[in-house]
Amino acid sequence: MSYALAQVIGVIVAIISLSCVQFKDKRFILAGQFLNNFLFGVSWALLGGLAGAWICLLASVQILILHFVGKEQTQAAFRRKLVVTAVFVSAYITGTCIVFKGWPDLIVCTCAMLFSLSIIQRNASRMRSIMFCNMILWIIYDLALGAYANMITHCLTIISLITAKLRLDRKPRPTQEQTPVNQSEA
Repeated sequence: MSYALAQVIGVIVAIISLSCVQFKDKRFILAGQFLNNFLFGVSWALLGGLAGAWICLLASVQILILHFVGKEQTQAAFRRKLVVTAVFVSAYITGTCIVFKGWPDLIVCTCAMLFSLSIIQRNASRMRSIMFCNMILWIIYDLALGAYANMITHCLTIISLITAKLRLDRKPRPTQEQTPVNQSEA
């Protein structure tokens, strides 16, 4: 029963994950990340992946705290975000040591570090780039735990991230009209 419920949760997360990274505004991406992390935490707990559950549930709390700590875009707010991130990185490492069972738990801890790095980014493009690397590592963890719906979700999220990078993060090429002409050539 818990295996089936974990897979259903994985499908729900897929829908949220595919849509949240397509927004240009970082707040929508973070809201989706909050829901994804919370639901993934529940899913992995149901599958016996305590490290994944610990990391994801703690990541949900980290997103909430960072949302309230760093609402304004000042340098002081960014420093507060860095302090909060350092505290959570310590918590991720400590929690991983406590629930450690094997090599997949090291992957989860690495994912937590990448996640922490991604959510303190000031622009959504950099955030998506780090999320891409993070998703690849989560796929390895999904395979190790047999979390197939979660794995499909992470694969689809990678496709969605690539689409978003192409659609939102590409710099437009200058057209002939925008290219300055050297007067001496004319």
